[in-house]
Amino acid sequence: MLTKKVSTMFFVMFLLFALALPAAASSTYIVDQQGNQKFPIIAGDILVYEDHLGGSPSIFLYNFSTKETKRISSTGSSQYAPHTDGKYVVWIDNSFNVQSINLYNIAAGETSRLTTIGSEKRSPKVYYPWVVWSDYRDNSWDIFAYNISTKETKRVARHNYGFLRKEFDADGNRRAHHDGQITVTIWNDRIVWTDFRNQKWDLYGADLKTGKEFPVVTEQRDQFSPYLEGERLVYQDNRDFRSNIYLYDFKTGQSRLICGAQRDQEFPKISGNIVVWQDFRNQRWDIYGYDLNTSREIVLSNKQHHQTHPSISDSRLVFMDNSKSREDIAMINVVNETIPAPSLDGIPGIKIMVNGGLLPTDVSPVMEQGRVLIPVRAVGEALGVNVGWKGELQQITLTGRGKNVELFVGNKSANINGTPEELDVPAKVTQGRTLVPLRFISQAFGARVNWDGGKQLVEISF
Repeated sequence: MLTKKVSTMFFVMFLLFALALPAAASSTYIVDQQGNQKFPIIAGDILVYEDHLGGSPSIFLYNFSTKETKRISSTGSSQYAPHTDGKYVVWIDNSFNVQSINLYNIAAGETSRLTTIGSEKRSPKVYYPWVVWSDYRDNSWDIFAYNISTKETKRVARHNYGFLRKEFDADGNRRAHHDGQITVTIWNDRIVWTDFRNQKWDLYGADLKTGKEFPVVTEQRDQFSPYLEGERLVYQDNRDFRSNIYLYDFKTGQSRLICGAQRDQEFPKISGNIVVWQDFRNQRWDIYGYDLNTSREIVLSNKQHHQTHPSISDSRLVFMDNSKSREDIAMINVVNETIPAPSLDGIPGIKIMVNGGLLPTDVSPVMEQGRVLIPVRAVGEALGVNVGWKGELQQITLTGRGKNVELFVGNKSANINGTPEELDVPAKVTQGRTLVPLRFISQAFGARVNWDGGKQLVEISF
């Protein structure tokens, strides 16, 4: 009898432990070979990727409708950086002394070489009728576009940074050519790329039909890995010396933080209302997502090994998985993993919602003189800013997004970028936690704050 009770207790404890683990989707291996498969890109039923079996990378195509896999690049040389729009595939080919951009027509099964002019190529993308890429010509990384219908090639963006771009440095070593226009993304006739014209990486764009060029995101620090779908652009932002995920809306001209965890997030993609990225918050690369409909984060793949370079189209998410000590390509059905909007029924006290998601705190928010105070670490993480503490001065600092905010426990005086501000209610210490006025901090970093007294709910959006 005692043995039976112990076994039952052990089972209950195990079940409770299992239920406490973070939810993650189950994945299926699409490409599982005795080699490395890298950089998957999916569009509709078409998946393309590099296969490094045998050493030199080749370009392969997998069709979800027919379940067929085939090599579409030549042999005997390196082909890499594939991209597809579901009808065409482009990649870089190293068959000759200079790199070329190759275009594959999926329906016809035919490959054509678009250009061999220039030396190095980067980041080819296709969205019919356009193929775009970054090309190193005339001592300059520039953006070029090829029209599949007219077979015409044109330079879209060129900026001659002669003062930055000398071929050799003072010691006679050839420079690494990282300045210019690189990492281009495309949707319809609009393209966006990373641009070094301001001596930091900003995002610029152009209309391929009109040739009109325009700035997109030019914040205080670097922006990388842009990915465009429709009117929305996702990218990683290094303004706080770590990479966080942001979303830019061309309709509103505004950016907002999607994920500001304290570790790096990289290589974001978007399809419909789902944003995905690779995330290092667990000291390894996992795949996370964000549902724009419900404003909720989703854990999509959380394993003991690395999962990287996600790509999403409709409900299919593919990524590189090294669980077998090599890179295979795995797939998840994202539709099954979306999370309903949180219910506030039954939650006592003051609730904090950030971009539609409930913000957990280890000490409950309090109301003082009509102002809500909240643990500073919680609001700092929600806004994606760094929190500092100087015990001898009882000083709290919040830094990020171009702002430096200073407050003092028990003192109504505060500073925003050195400018004095007066608080209605000072910061205080409760249950070993430092609480700060939520509205003041949120608005200092550009967020919008709404208070619903009937629901005891604070809504923050940015």
